[in-house]
Amino acid sequence: MENQDRNLWDQTEIDEGLAFIEQAFSLRNPGPYQIQADIAACHAEAKRAELTDRRKIAAL
Repeated sequence: MENQDRNLWDQTEIDEGLAFIEQAFSLRNPGPYQIQADIAACHAEAKRAELTDRRKIAAL
């Protein structure tokens, strides 16, 4: 993912996906797919690969 041009990513779709993830986690019963989605969200939220919140990923 570090070689991708994140400026080409569709921010509207990212925001929509993040809203779904937030809604799923509000149920307070995360399963493996929600955790995988949250990991993907950490990557999607970072403007550059080196800014990915790896501590949050490790805490999941």
